[in-house]
Amino acid sequence: MLDLDGTTSSVTGKLATSTTTRDSTFQRLQKNRTTIIDNRKFILGTAQETSGLGGAKSADLRISLNNTINNRHSPAIDIGRMGIVTSEFFVNNLSTNETSTSGGDATTRYISKVVTLEDGLDAEDMRVLVTAYKPSVANIKVFGKFLNALDNDTIDQRPYEELTLSTVSTLDSKDEDRNDFKEFEYNMPTSMLTGSNDEYQYTSGSVTYTGYKYFKIKIVLTTSNTAKAPRLKDYRAIALQK
Repeated sequence: MLDLDGTTSSVTGKLATSTTTRDSTFQRLQKNRTTIIDNRKFILGTAQETSGLGGAKSADLRISLNNTINNRHSPAIDIGRMGIVTSEFFVNNLSTNETSTSGGDATTRYISKVVTLEDGLDAEDMRVLVTAYKPSVANIKVFGKFLNALDNDTIDQRPYEELTLSTVSTLDSKDEDRNDFKEFEYNMPTSMLTGSNDEYQYTSGSVTYTGYKYFKIKIVLTTSNTAKAPRLKDYRAIALQK
């Protein structure tokens, strides 16, 4: 686009909200920038537009050219370099079966590599600090795998265990500001700290192990609105000794 002095141009559009419906009014879109929408939209194929929308376009865009002070000037559009680029967040609202040794129902998850603590620094507790953008419709869950140095199993054979959110549950990011990152703290629940001094313990076979030398972290991201997906900026896993 070329906006000369005293001229402006703006873009609005209607998009499909499902395979059979579309926006009732035109909404403002950013030109040459990313527009963050509030709900999932669709750009359908011709056959779907014919069967579901009665032939109406699922992406109907308008560009308005305006002159404010000089009628000899006009904005210009290079139609040879015009286009729309869309993106989608692959995220769902399921976190079931995430405590198995692998897999789970969440679409989006981060899994760390295996962390090995230095000799003599075996830990008995864990704190995880997560910096993330979490809109009100989203959720972030943290899981851990822990393996004692004396356990002959591999860490892949250990199930994930869910850590407890210690930060107030009502802490959310501003939906309209995707850079509004907040810090969330997760800790081992008391059900995992069954040692005589509240150390982490687990039983494998007939043996009960206290503490761990190896661990992996899994962070699961979910949302009820795929247009408002959480974003993970960083995390810090702190292995603690009692």
